[in-house]
This record gives sequence, C-alpha cells and structure tokens, in this order.
Amino acid sequence: MLEERMAVQPEVEESFKPKRVQLSIINTVEAPFFPSTEWLNIIQGASVNLDIVSASINSSAVSNQHVTDIGNILELMLKGSDKLQTITQHRPWITVQTYTINAYKFVFPWHLAELTNYLRHISQLFNSTISAAHPQVAAYDCTV
Repeated sequence: MLEERMAVQPEVEESFKPKRVQLSIINTVEAPFFPSTEWLNIIQGASVNLDIVSASINSSAVSNQHVTDIGNILELMLKGSDKLQTITQHRPWITVQTYTINAYKFVFPWHLAELTNYLRHISQLFNSTISAAHPQVAAYDCTV
C-alpha cells in the first residue's frame, strides 16, 4: 500500500531520505541539542556514540566532524583532530544518556518508556558495582 502511494508521489520517497530528515530535525527550533552526526545515527537505527555526544556537550565546538552536501553529487567533510574521551563513570554516562533520550524522544516519542527503563537498568548496574568496575558497565552499555 505504501509502495503504491510512493509510486504516485515520488516526492514522498525523497522526503524520507535520512539526510533530508536529519536536516529537517536540525532546522527545527524545538529540536533538543544533539550532535548532527548522532541525529543521523538515530534516524538510521544505528548506535549513538555517547563519546561524541559527551564531546559536543562539554566543548565549545559542536562536533569534531562536519558534513555538508553541496548540490546532489558532492559532499564536503571536515574532520577535527580532537580525541574523544571515553565515558567510563556513572555521572558522565547519566548526563550524556539524558541528552540521548531527549533526542530519541523528539523523533520517536513512543519509545520513552523503553528508554527510561534502560536508563534505570544501567544506573542500577553502576550503583551496584564498585567504581573500579564502572568501565565494564560502560562497555556493557556499548555492546547492548
């Protein structure tokens, strides 16, 4: 049924391209602060890199990488040389995860309960382990 509508309206297919959706989100006033590369990951169903989110929150630079489309055939990518600091402790993880949940909630509000339960699960793991084991909890979060 969707295929039939898209065949009739080719502009609909164009409007669902991930980069176009990303630009639409970034240009929306109500959109929460979040790195543009990680918006694209959310849209495409890929994992969000919490280290990139942390770097964007804690630095004056928005991102260490900037990608811009120039016309339909050229993409310009500028990469910074900043090294990302890996999140290994509870407090920074909570801060970054809160930004990430707000971004997901903006795009997929129906997933809020699931995201909140996940936040609670990982927080309980951090709280039930000694500080020396927190890097393992953060690594577990990256694999889930």
